[in-house]
Amino acid sequence: MPARWPAPLEIPRALADDPTFASRAPAALVCALTRDVMRNPAVVARTGRSYERAAIEAHVDALGRDPVATGVTLTREDVAPNRAMRETIERYVEREAARTNANANANANAREDASETRRTNDEEAEEEEDETNDGEAVETSE
Repeated sequence: MPARWPAPLEIPRALADDPTFASRAPAALVCALTRDVMRNPAVVARTGRSYERAAIEAHVDALGRDPVATGVTLTREDVAPNRAMRETIERYVEREAARTNANANANANAREDASETRRTNDEEAEEEEDETNDGEAVETSE
């Protein structure tokens, strides 16, 4: 009976677009063929190694062997969903998304605070200028 494959993981755009996302991820979550965090992890039953499903299937179709253990011949029937790896990746993505959101919120708050400080400083400078110009004739040069 063929394996039932879950839909590929959805990785939030902010993470997927981050060029450092895969390099920060634990090596076990990164496919050796694609160098990306796996979205649809597949395990090769004969070696126990995990790869991105599409990448390992293409490799098996083209070469008929494991990419690392090159002496091990494979067919697509040797490739199955790695549900445990998928759950681990889901938890990792959730943590990274929360961390990214927290950092984005902190940065937004810092920008807002800096903007408020600039407005306050500008207002104080205008008040000081008004106080020094009160009652004085302002000369203009022609």
